[in-house]
Amino acid sequence: MQQTNFNPNVSDNNVVDSVSASFLKLAQNILVLVIGLLPILFVPVSYAPFNFSKTMLVVMAMTVVLLFLSFSILRSCRVSLQLPLVLVGLWIIAGVSLMSAILSGDISDSLLGGNMGVRTALFAVLLALVATMTGILKSSRTAIIRLYLLLVLSSCILFFYHVMRMFFGIDALSFGIFSSSTSTPLGDWNDLAVFFGLIIVMVMMALEQLPLAKISRYFLCGVVVAGLFMLAVINYSAVWWVLGVVGLVQLMYTLTKDRFSGEQLPVEESSPAKMLPIVMTSLVFVISLAFVIAGSSIGGFISEKTGISYIEVRPSITATLDITRQVYAENPVLGVGSNRFADAWRQFKNTQINETVFWNTNFEAGSGYIPTALVNNGILGGLAWVFFLGALLYTGARLMFSTVHVDKLWYFIATSSLLATLYFWAISIIYNPATVMLLVAAACTGVYALSYSKIIEHRTYTFAAGRSRALSVALIGLVMIAIVGSVSGVYSLSRHYVALWGFNKALASVQEGDEIDVLEAAVTRSYQTAPNDSYARELAYYQVLQLNSLLQVQDPADTDYQKFEEAAAIGIQAAQAAVTLDPTDPSNHMRMGEVYSLLSIAGVEGAGDRAVAAFAEAARLDPRNPQVPFVQARHAALSDDNATAKQFANQAVSMKSNYTEALILLAQLEIADGNTAAAIANVRSVITFEPNNPARYYQLGILLLDQKSLVEAKAALSRAIGLDNNYANARYYLAAVYLQEGNSGAALEQLRVVSELNPDNQEIKNLIDQVEAGDLNAIGSSDNQANTEVDTPSSGTNNDDVTVEEDPETDLVTPVNTIPAEGEVPDESNSETSDEGS
Repeated sequence: MQQTNFNPNVSDNNVVDSVSASFLKLAQNILVLVIGLLPILFVPVSYAPFNFSKTMLVVMAMTVVLLFLSFSILRSCRVSLQLPLVLVGLWIIAGVSLMSAILSGDISDSLLGGNMGVRTALFAVLLALVATMTGILKSSRTAIIRLYLLLVLSSCILFFYHVMRMFFGIDALSFGIFSSSTSTPLGDWNDLAVFFGLIIVMVMMALEQLPLAKISRYFLCGVVVAGLFMLAVINYSAVWWVLGVVGLVQLMYTLTKDRFSGEQLPVEESSPAKMLPIVMTSLVFVISLAFVIAGSSIGGFISEKTGISYIEVRPSITATLDITRQVYAENPVLGVGSNRFADAWRQFKNTQINETVFWNTNFEAGSGYIPTALVNNGILGGLAWVFFLGALLYTGARLMFSTVHVDKLWYFIATSSLLATLYFWAISIIYNPATVMLLVAAACTGVYALSYSKIIEHRTYTFAAGRSRALSVALIGLVMIAIVGSVSGVYSLSRHYVALWGFNKALASVQEGDEIDVLEAAVTRSYQTAPNDSYARELAYYQVLQLNSLLQVQDPADTDYQKFEEAAAIGIQAAQAAVTLDPTDPSNHMRMGEVYSLLSIAGVEGAGDRAVAAFAEAARLDPRNPQVPFVQARHAALSDDNATAKQFANQAVSMKSNYTEALILLAQLEIADGNTAAAIANVRSVITFEPNNPARYYQLGILLLDQKSLVEAKAALSRAIGLDNNYANARYYLAAVYLQEGNSGAALEQLRVVSELNPDNQEIKNLIDQVEAGDLNAIGSSDNQANTEVDTPSSGTNNDDVTVEEDPETDLVTPVNTIPAEGEVPDESNSETSDEGS
């Protein structure tokens, strides 16, 4: 918990040790190079874990920096330490995160997760370490300026990169991994806005405070204009607000600073160099104000011209506070555990979310990075953040009101890094920055801490090993522990990285048509490299596919029985391993239940009871997800227990009134029991209370189709489509009605729309070919659905960044970006969630 003011190359006699100085210089250069270029560094391989790659790069860089620094300390046998409050605060946050992880009940996910995500405890330690290690730059202002210049260079490269893709299409410079118009080497699209906002803030301060050459001033003005252009394309409202406030404050300061200093400049000294900061600050303020006031209209116009539309959503502050309140009722001190917001979301989310497109989305974070930490790390975590932010504001006030005359370059470094640090952590209250931005924020925090201690006098603790043999031995021991520990940590983390690399590569090969045994072998290798429940769960999934396929064989041979037994054994073993590694993830219990469900169909004694128990545990862990009772209903139906199936299916519908799969299952159960007429009457009565629920009209249409009431079925399905134009299932069965009426043209029209809504569904394409060939019986029974059913039911999809095409129209989630005005959104849009009917 110490910032190191490293001058190990200076001995007690003030004699510079050249070897020690060389090691220190190498450490400084590596740190500056990696942090400065981190926004543009990436591994150009599609299956490389993107953000994890950047994290690994920083981890390895910090290890090398620590090695060279250790060599420098060992050579000089001297080190000086200081204790800035800001860094103490960061280490307290890291310490609380570690405590919360250890006591969370899911240590693996809380410490590291699948890819050392930004909310894991180890990432919190990495942030504190990066901030602390910037202390090696204290002996060199030039190194810090180089860091700033590299960040500016990174912004210029990112600007030209995205402009090229705007002009030449998304295939330009895609490197096989940037597949959409909003893909960026930095990481996340909105993080790109945060980064350009940072660059604009720092450049404005440089124009104001530094005596720059003419060409440098104009270059920095170009950087500001380029940054404003990218911000206009991204249109992240929070950045516009921050820039507007900063621009106004800086404009007022620039116009009045001479009066407060008592050094009013004569008129003849006003020059373009003096006016340029005023002009650029005014430009930033005016444009920011325009986007704050009319961001929707302006953003819509820009989206239409560029073909780029991006709307990221996250849980609203109200929803996040509600989750926090319920978590504190059970775990007030340390929260639910680091990196476990998704678990809290599953347990405590407002059930109204089930009526939206986010019903099966397990958000990994709340309304902001810091509010999420309050859920994950409890009251202690909140107090740690209060201490850190309070220390930042307190030291910042001391710095700004200090009357000590200091070096102007150091003062610029201190004020610019203070503003950058405030900017980053203020954004973190309302936004969830990804890997790059948090690491850059940590570096800026460290730069501020070291520049503050350079300007404001601090007590320095100097340890010179030459003064005491015991101290020398202790120093050498500590350095060796640091070296061995850091190298061991990198080795362990590298195994996780390699395992994830192999896992992603195996999943990518699915699209290339690899055989399932090849995939199994690849996933098994990943599991053996670094055991993870997701690998085991995936391996069990392949066994489920194998079991399901073998159950469809009409006349199985002895080899089929042998394959079935092998798949069953591997599936059970893999599912049990997943549950053992993470018993808190309902997806693992769902996979276990799925394996036993198939075995119960095959007649394996006791398998049905184990499936019921596994699904029940999933329901306990994910009590507000309607998919769980739906899977329980489907299992009961396959076990010929229609009464229990109806009970669970009705439970699923009560949790989500427009749950298509559950509604059609209910219809199938009623048809199987011969209660179609009663079911039709029941659905009609429900429609009187839910007249705008397309799923209910869809359910009615299925029942009427079974009764051969084609006219009424067509009316009901048409009404469902009228309420939801993208309701693929309703269009599919409307096509079935048209085929039974002999109207193949109308059926083809519906099927082609279904194919557009499900472009990867080969079955629909085959049906279209059959109908075009004159087959009016192409669509069979009601259990043949348009959209491919979920082969591997889970408790939901974890999502860190969730994007939509339009306003989510619910108070439970909040758009991050300003939503373009209606009618101005381009057809091409990025979405990671879809409508229920599609």
